[in-house]
Amino acid sequence: MTGNSPFDRSSFLHELAIELDPPLDRKQFARACYEDLGRWLRDHAAQTADRDVQVYPQGSGNLGTTNRDPFTGEFDVDLVIRVAYGKWELSQKQLNQIINGWLGSYVSVRQEPGHRLAPIKLDKGKRAWTLYYEDGFHMDVLPVVPDLADELDASMGDPSWLIDKELLRWQPTNPRGFAKWFRRISAAERYERKIELAKRAEVEIDQLPDHRIKTSLQLTVQLLKRHRDYMFRDEPDGIAHPQR
Repeated sequence: MTGNSPFDRSSFLHELAIELDPPLDRKQFARACYEDLGRWLRDHAAQTADRDVQVYPQGSGNLGTTNRDPFTGEFDVDLVIRVAYGKWELSQKQLNQIINGWLGSYVSVRQEPGHRLAPIKLDKGKRAWTLYYEDGFHMDVLPVVPDLADELDASMGDPSWLIDKELLRWQPTNPRGFAKWFRRISAAERYERKIELAKRAEVEIDQLPDHRIKTSLQLTVQLLKRHRDYMFRDEPDGIAHPQR
């Protein structure tokens, strides 16, 4: 439990890990941008495709392990756009074109004067689309299609097919399943920390926001990611930022 955690025994480790987080106001802005894009896609993209369209977070933003870039202070949110096509119904290039059209329209609409959540730029990477915002924040958008033919293990989460960087073979992915596993293995510690915080704050457990609770697993992942950022900062293959 938490008594065995090195982060409880070492205030230095704990404070070091906490310092890796983006500032709270920037995380709140990132959440607002993510939710705004999700609502827009729900209202517009599903009608255009005449298919079910889902938007959900993946990676560090979903797991509570987001770090600021050690050199620029920048951070990101990774999200998935899941369009209910079978992978035999369209090519990866066609899926890319669909996502490009939706995101381009979203940027055009939001860049009307005065909108506080307007992206400043849309870029295409090897696998993901990236929406850039002011003040060092961006969203990486990964297009996927569901596993309608049941080719993948569906015992946990929602397996899908992800675009390959070379647009050759569909790649399996399961961010929902991974997040479910990640939360399960740290559930006991998370519950214990909720109780400790609730006692100190004299509020009900369910009223505590998640950003106030960090488990040893989350803090360890953040420290390992920071080590990666420094160790591979000069690598040309983008090891420190594999999504884009």
